[in-house]
Amino acid sequence: MYKSVRDITIEDIKIHDEEWYRKNNVDLMLGRECTLIENRHGSNNVQLEDGLTLEFDALVLATGAIPLTKGVEGYEKNLSNV
Repeated sequence: MYKSVRDITIEDIKIHDEEWYRKNNVDLMLGRECTLIENRHGSNNVQLEDGLTLEFDALVLATGAIPLTKGVEGYEKNLSNV
């Protein structure tokens, strides 16, 4: 049984601990709303709901979706490329 979105905590979705992100120079910003993504003319910026603008080299948009496969024929097979 899948958890409801309301039941998922930040700890449920974190892949690594805080030390890993620090060592790998990753700015993990959970629970922040992005209002603008700009990727043009050599400018790579995101703007957050509080007006803070951040420049990025790489950006991950993690939507948190969990694919539901039950009822799909062949779901028990390896679907690693899906």
